[in-house]
Amino acid sequence: NHISPALFLPARCTISHRAQTAAIFAWATKQLPNVPECTYNLGVQYRHLSGFFGRIDWLGTGPMYSDSKNDNKLDGYQLVNLRIGFETEKYDIQVWSKNLFDENYCKTESMEGEPRMFGVTVNYRF
Repeated sequence: NHISPALFLPARCTISHRAQTAAIFAWATKQLPNVPECTYNLGVQYRHLSGFFGRIDWLGTGPMYSDSKNDNKLDGYQLVNLRIGFETEKYDIQVWSKNLFDENYCKTESMEGEPRMFGVTVNYRF
């Protein structure tokens, strides 16, 4: 297994819609609770022959409602994650950050999102 230089650009977008006809609260025009209208991500990853690599990901979640009547709307949010490191055939070491810019956000009405985190990961392969 040789490490070769590479640039990788992953991207994804998901759009959600509720498809029901009629009910007590006119469900056809309502969104599912705790399901954002859209989610998206864009990442850039680079690997060098020397073993050094880096990756940055931009993740976004559109607004969503926390109840089935769609009375309580939660704001959408965007996060940036970063990872840099060095990799060989036997081991790799990575320094990373999640929520790099310390965005305050709510995953649901009762659950706040994680604050900025930093870490180091070391892997050894036998």
